[in-house]
Amino acid sequence: MLRIAGLSKLNASNANLYDARGRLHHKLGQNERALQDYQRAPERNPGIYRSHLDLGVLYLKQKDYQRSLHHFDRVVALKPKLYAAYQNRGIVYLQLKEYQAAPQNFDRALALKPASAQVYQLRGDTYKALQKYQRAINRPFRITMRRLPLILSSRMHCLVEA
Repeated sequence: MLRIAGLSKLNASNANLYDARGRLHHKLGQNERALQDYQRAPERNPGIYRSHLDLGVLYLKQKDYQRSLHHFDRVVALKPKLYAAYQNRGIVYLQLKEYQAAPQNFDRALALKPASAQVYQLRGDTYKALQKYQRAINRPFRITMRRLPLILSSRMHCLVEA
């Protein structure tokens, strides 16, 4: 098992280092070690939202939806303007077949990051599961068409600068 040099002996009070080491373990596919470090970080600093977000993602991948939901709820409480927390919480609700709660989270994620095609897709999947086919088609299409000039102008601006 690969050890991450320089971070093997952490000061017990430094939550940010546990969080950083957890992300390194996660990238290396060492999920059990990542989980341990992600859990240690909020124990030392309850306000460290990033570890909760990463714990939620790991638990979601493990299909432990209740633990995942708990950590995404913590992220929303700590950092209410982080669209990823709402997107991921919506995914958990979708997996739990809680189709009333899922679109509310996707709507909040889109309010924070309107150009997220993935969230539109997820919300459409939720409306499809609710058999609200017209809403699944029309609402994202109308919103996208309304924002299309802004999206295109920002894309053109990037092309000109590049």
